[in-house]
Amino acid sequence: MKVKILSIFLFIISISVSSQEKSKIASINNVLKTKINDTIRIKTLLNLAILLQDYNINTSSKIANKAFELIKKNKHNKVLSHYYLIKCREYNFKSDFKNALHYANLAHDNSLKEKNERQHLKSIQYKALVINANNMDFKASIKFLNKKIDSINKKNKVVELADVYFSLASSYSRDNK
Repeated sequence: MKVKILSIFLFIISISVSSQEKSKIASINNVLKTKINDTIRIKTLLNLAILLQDYNINTSSKIANKAFELIKKNKHNKVLSHYYLIKCREYNFKSDFKNALHYANLAHDNSLKEKNERQHLKSIQYKALVINANNMDFKASIKFLNKKIDSINKKNKVVELADVYFSLASSYSRDNK
């Protein structure tokens, strides 16, 4: 009986989350139909691309690429890391780990160049995830993450540090298999 109730509860939650995501997508589409400046349009397109990755990776990719064209046109290099991380995640979903790693590296380099700490921390985690997903060189992943832990620790970013430690633990566990 408890298992049935739990199953029903989880099903209701999944429907609720799904309808919330669809509502967000509809809201974002409505914003895109209005006259907005390119900066807001870029951020809106990137947010929509992220939401759509779970539903339709090809549509998500097209939307992210539209954002990229606006980024290039307006030279908005500060949001370029965000775009690269979306592409990294896209290629990771497609199991194209070579391209996923390429975009993780681009995001990492751009975030350092633009001094975007938030995107830099995300790029560290994405890079480790791609390496782990592809069963690449776990020792390289461990070395990379260990180097980054000190810099994150100095900035007192507890949540980000926890994410990196999780990735590090994953790398260690997979390296010992």
